[in-house]
Amino acid sequence: MNRPVPPGQFNPLAGDGEALDLLNLLAWCMTAAAVGGLIIVGIQMAIQLNRGTPGEESDHFRGLAFIALACILGAAAGPIVSIFGDLGL
Repeated sequence: MNRPVPPGQFNPLAGDGEALDLLNLLAWCMTAAAVGGLIIVGIQMAIQLNRGTPGEESDHFRGLAFIALACILGAAAGPIVSIFGDLGL
């Protein structure tokens, strides 16, 4: 993990760590949003079950797909930033 970084490449652990702090904050916000999204989809499913309506399964799966896509994008934020290099944060 602590291997030397060649000169000219981005090292998120170097400096005062503002970029790493920002990525950590965004990761926690992404996790909270994903949990909130799953709770909302579950509430919608429970309401439709309570009403006795058959519900549209595609709506629930579409909501879960959006949540999964957001989680993948949030998890890929660190590697995406490392591809673009030092952004001067």
